[in-house]
Amino acid sequence: MEQKIFLAPGKCGGWAHLGCTNIKKEDAIQIKDFKWFCSKCEETDSERSSDEEILGDEALKTLHKRMSKNRKKSKAFNEVAMSTEDMFKKIINKITDLEQENKCIRKGNVKLKLDAQELKIEVSSLKHKTESAAFTADLKSREKNVILMGAQSKEEIVKVSKNLNSGLDEEDIEVRSIPSKSDMKPFIVTFNDKDTSDKVLLKRKDRGNLNSKNMHLEGVERNIYINEDSPIEVQKLLRKARELRDTQRHYCFENVDCSVLPKCTLSL
Repeated sequence: MEQKIFLAPGKCGGWAHLGCTNIKKEDAIQIKDFKWFCSKCEETDSERSSDEEILGDEALKTLHKRMSKNRKKSKAFNEVAMSTEDMFKKIINKITDLEQENKCIRKGNVKLKLDAQELKIEVSSLKHKTESAAFTADLKSREKNVILMGAQSKEEIVKVSKNLNSGLDEEDIEVRSIPSKSDMKPFIVTFNDKDTSDKVLLKRKDRGNLNSKNMHLEGVERNIYINEDSPIEVQKLLRKARELRDTQRHYCFENVDCSVLPKCTLSL
């Protein structure tokens, strides 16, 4: 009797007879890839399945734990991401607000600069007007005065004044001394009005050089000087003109803007 054998698919790698396995030949032919395990392989496979089930449960538990942790981490990450996104939005909005504020500040600075320039011009104009008004007031207050040098007392000053303007009385003249380090002490002589001071100055020009002799003063012979009581600015310019007098060029005082200019540059 012919016995059909086949290679069992189990791990033992053994051969088995169809008769021993109670598998009919027709079934073996009709069923493709049939699986039959010997008792030894069935025990081993059963143990393996049991171990796999145990290991599978542990793996699932571990997997669930990991998935739970990952979900928590993912949730925390999402919360951080949302918080970070909100923070970035706030920062961007703040930057936008600061840029807008900066534009307003720049516009304000430009306006402030323009206002400052206009104010500077106004202050300069006001200063010029104030100085001009002060100069005019000072000039007005000095127009009745003359500066006299060479006399030694009020009596001599009155005498010189009467010699230049015979219509004067002592009551028409007020005399004040000016502090000076010069040996020839200067006096401010104030008359009743500008016409009187102008007449005295005109007579002085007509008489030429004045001295104690032609003014009929006693004592040592000395020069007598009479000049206008000019404002401080004019006195400075006159001093400057005297300093430049020794140079080769000729200078003169221009009364329009109170400046000392070379004659050749003056427009006629």
